[in-house]
Amino acid sequence: LKQNDTYISIGTCGIGDIDLEQKRAEISYLVDENYRGHGYAREAVLALEQYSKTALGIETVLAVVHRENAASLRFAENAGYVLKNQDGDFVEYEKKL
Repeated sequence: LKQNDTYISIGTCGIGDIDLEQKRAEISYLVDENYRGHGYAREAVLALEQYSKTALGIETVLAVVHRENAASLRFAENAGYVLKNQDGDFVEYEKKL
């Protein structure tokens, strides 16, 4: 992720564990703490969801979040992800595209 006006790297966002047969993938995001709260993660995640759906045919995306990362848990829920599983240190969310 890069800030639009300065092109400074402010984080990363990606898609992995792609299963084209099941039409599922896992999405990840990380924004530098100095740039959180400005919608950068939301913009990047929405773009990745759109790409995953249109270019890859993905119908379901997962987000796996450490249970102590309260901000990321809120982000996943606010972005429309639904709780799927809580196991150990991680919480798994799912979103149908």
